Amino acid sequence: MIIPLCLYSQRHDYQWLTGFSGGTQLPLNDQFGITQLDFNQLNRPLIIERQEYDMNFFTTNTSMCDSSGNLLFYSNGEKIYHADHQLMSNGNNLAPSNLAGNRAPQAALSLPYPQKPTQYVLLNTDYIINSGNVIGWKLFDNTIDMLYPNGKVVKKLNLLLNDSITDGKLTATKHANGRDWWFIMPKELYSNGHYIGLLTPKGISLKLQEVGNVVSGGLGQAVFSPDGTRYIKANDPDLTLRPKVEIYDFDRCTGQLSNQRTLLIDHEGFGVGVAVSPDSRYLYVTRTRVAYQYDLTATDIAATQTIIAEWDGFVSYNSNNVFWLSQLAPDGRIYVSSLGDATFHLHQINFPNRNASDCQFLQHSIKLPVVHRYDIPNHPNYRLGPLDGSPCDTLGLDNHPLANFRWEHEDSTELLRVTFTDLRVYEPESWQWDFGDGTASTERYPVHDYPKEGVYDACLIVKNRFSSDTFCQKVYLGVSAQDNPDLQSRIEVWPNPFSDRLVLALSTPDLGRPLFRLFDATGRLVREERVEYGLNEIEVGDLAKGLYFWAVEQKGERIKSGKVVKM
Repeated sequence: MIIPLCLYSQRHDYQWLTGFSGGTQLPLNDQFGITQLDFNQLNRPLIIERQEYDMNFFTTNTSMCDSSGNLLFYSNGEKIYHADHQLMSNGNNLAPSNLAGNRAPQAALSLPYPQKPTQYVLLNTDYIINSGNVIGWKLFDNTIDMLYPNGKVVKKLNLLLNDSITDGKLTATKHANGRDWWFIMPKELYSNGHYIGLLTPKGISLKLQEVGNVVSGGLGQAVFSPDGTRYIKANDPDLTLRPKVEIYDFDRCTGQLSNQRTLLIDHEGFGVGVAVSPDSRYLYVTRTRVAYQYDLTATDIAATQTIIAEWDGFVSYNSNNVFWLSQLAPDGRIYVSSLGDATFHLHQINFPNRNASDCQFLQHSIKLPVVHRYDIPNHPNYRLGPLDGSPCDTLGLDNHPLANFRWEHEDSTELLRVTFTDLRVYEPESWQWDFGDGTASTERYPVHDYPKEGVYDACLIVKNRFSSDTFCQKVYLGVSAQDNPDLQSRIEVWPNPFSDRLVLALSTPDLGRPLFRLFDATGRLVREERVEYGLNEIEVGDLAKGLYFWAVEQKGERIKSGKVVKM
């Protein structure tokens, strides 16, 4: 009876897929395909190229992992693929009007089905067509059961709404009982209505709430704060009006919205995205060529508007790499997609819990191996517990904290100075750090100077009135890369077989600029060049067909090696 009442770290958002398969898929090293970002190692996501997958993400993007972070399925709002990257049984034609993939932001959302451990709900929208014209949108729910091999859609296109709702902005948060899910679908343009859904073990119920002033809808994004206390939606109605961001208080017990506040985004562009920092304090608004931060705890939120980035003119794959949709990731960073028609880059906010001057908006900092078009996965906060002591805290669930953190060098020239970022969940009230060198701290986000190079076991203990939890990981400072298995896992070379290019993914800056070397079958060196953090393209079109051996070396020491075949 006790086991079901425990809260575990739900890693349902630990695998992100983004991209656009396109092309002919021949040869396998063209610019089209899918990028998979794996967050199971939280210091930095692993970036994996999947050119053999044929999913097209135009804008709609949702995915689901099991509680351990293993991919189960993903969808573009029209079809569902399972973890082996083939069509799931009964997983096609979810949006008959969008057969190439839904083009609306957040037009699909996946949620775990409460108390049904093998089942998941996928919400999605589709057009209402009249005489060939789009006059509104329908909302459906679909039930996926992973008890079947590779999963099966056991309930498909169950109509929830046939009304003039908006084209997307599906988002969700946990009910205050810590088990069920609230989700919101705004009504049509020029409305103050919101359809508020509740997913329980018995199914889905819906109610319509009209609150505050009428809002001009349009292209944009919606999000709940990670603590579930605020619902925020951004709307860009057309090119003649400036977008607005609406902020509401949200009651996790009753599902009621209240206290509408409006932010005017006085900047030209097209489309607007929103995200909230992990601690639920700072709101980030991304509007084409500019990104803003607001303080949600301020009495006058609008007065705290601060520009944190302006587009630097960077062009990626012949598209302006400007800003659009945002998503908070498991590693505590916010990732931002581009409004460019097809680009190779994502932006990131490295420390979103910090104020504007220190949050570090890094433009085009994540280079993808293949192009993507607008999209970024749509996820709620899966690691939100009950509202302890509230009237609807009725299931006996308590917030037993779970410890987690990432570490990194903010300054690449200060290799003994380490920044620690707390990634805890379930309401800890105190933090105790052991840096592994005989020193400690009770700060939540410490910056620590180590005395010398070496391998240190850093640990974090988090506590609240219910329990405590400890998480440890090794911190490698200036040691041999062969003694650091994490560094080796951060080096990947693809495709194999290859044709005109090789891509070396170095998903850590800790190696500096190591040397990549390529040898033919006789041991003759045919390529040698310095590589750096990110994706490195190595032109090999002039090489003969056959077997080749590669190695990555640092200071004369071989870190990792492998073999590839040119076809």
